[in-house]
Parts: sequence; structure tokens; C-alpha cells
Amino acid sequence: MTRGNSDVTLRTKGRTVLCGFFYFWEMRGLSLIVILLSILACGTSKKELHPEWNTLHFGAFKIKAPPGWQIFRKNGADSYVGGLAKGLDTLWFDYGLYGVDLEEEIPVPLRFARDTVNGLIAHITIPENAGRDYISMVVPRVRKDTRFTIYGKGTLPVDTILRIFKSVTFETSDTTVNPALSPTKFSTMEQSGKSLLRANCLSCHSTKKHLTGPPLGDILLRRSDAWICGYLRNGLPEDSLRRRRELNDGLSCARFPHLSCDEIALMLEYIRDL
Repeated sequence: MTRGNSDVTLRTKGRTVLCGFFYFWEMRGLSLIVILLSILACGTSKKELHPEWNTLHFGAFKIKAPPGWQIFRKNGADSYVGGLAKGLDTLWFDYGLYGVDLEEEIPVPLRFARDTVNGLIAHITIPENAGRDYISMVVPRVRKDTRFTIYGKGTLPVDTILRIFKSVTFETSDTTVNPALSPTKFSTMEQSGKSLLRANCLSCHSTKKHLTGPPLGDILLRRSDAWICGYLRNGLPEDSLRRRRELNDGLSCARFPHLSCDEIALMLEYIRDL
């Protein structure tokens, strides 16, 4: 091979390598464009499926809800009353010293959960028949003497309503303490701590005042949960408190052998949350 032929061959190979190099980068560039377009398309699709929720301002508190929900307000006698609605779906709220009591209106069995909603203890109920019966959340102590209740029923999935509940914030809220809540956290029980307390104890006791018997809140400060369970179920005849009440006042607390320690724990949990 002559030198001239060799130079031609090298130039040809150089052009081939150079063309291949540019082809590679061109294809790589097209691939990157395709990837970016795919990401943008996925992002748009995701945004359409899960649009940003709106923050609704009620003055004393805020609630996040899907697009289209509107605020409405009603005249309350001694509390702030209103709600939010979209079509057939409506959630009512009651905020003040006296909250609406739903336990007499909602049929049992229900599913109960005690949860922390933005730093505040909340009692939440969901029905066995989603979309037909009421779903509710009660924050028993937003401040010392104020409680918040939100409730409703409609066609929305339970998960969506729970997400709305979990978005409620007050001035006293701590948004760093708001664990995820799903229907799997709920347990089915015939009665809640409040209904058990009302049926078995409130004829003689108050949670904070001395009636026929001492305030239940005071007892919780002095006695353990295990002691209270034994006292209510079995009477603990040798207990000094029981003997003193019988001797001095001629009174004794009724026994409740039909209550389980789990049911008594629900009552104690409810008293502590007040």
C-alpha cells in the first residue's frame, strides 16, 4: 500500500468514527428528550389524578378539601356552626363550649379510633356501611373549654373524608404531630368510652365535680388503671377507700362485672381526653 492510499484510508476511517460519534450523541440527545417528555407527561397525569387541595379558612380554624368544596355558615345558639359542601357531599361542624352529641343519632355498630390530629387528641368514628351512615370526628379539647365536632355522610370514599379530618388545624395545633390514618386503624365496638361512661357511671359521678361520688378525674390521678378495673369489676372489699366511703357516707360504688377491662380502659381514655 502506498502512502497516498494510506492517507485516504485514515481520512475515511476518521470521518466514519467522527460520524459515528455525532450519531451517538444525537441519539442520546433524542433519548433524553423522550425521557423528559415522559416525565412531564407522567407529572401532568398525576396532577390531574391528584389535584392540589384547597385550604378553606373558617376564621378559628382551617380545613383542606378537594377542588370545588365551598364554605357555608349557619347561626348557632352558643357555638360556631357551619360546614363545607360539594354537590351531595356535606360535612357539618360545631365549634364551642357545647358540641353536638352524635352518639344518640348514629346507629351502632360503629368503628372507633383515637388519634392525634395535628397535635390534638381526636375521637373518630366511621360506619360499617360507608356512604350510608355518619362519619365523625370530635376534638374534645381544642382549648380548655372548647371542643370541635365535624361530621357528615355522602358519596365520598372514607379515605377522602379521613384526609379532610386530618387536615383540620387551629391556632393550638402542632402540624408536626399528625400520623397517617386509615380504616385499618379502627376497631369495631358496640359502644365508645363516652357511651359506656354515660351508661354506667354518670348517674353518680361527674368527670370534674363532686356529686354523689368523687370526680372521676381525681380518681385517675390517684389510682392506676389496673386498680380501677379491679375496683369496678370486683369491688375490692378490702380497699381502704371503699371501706371509708361505706363507714362515713353509707355509700358504696356499684360493681360492674359485665364490663371488661378493655371497656373500662375506653372510659378512662375518654376521661383523660376531656
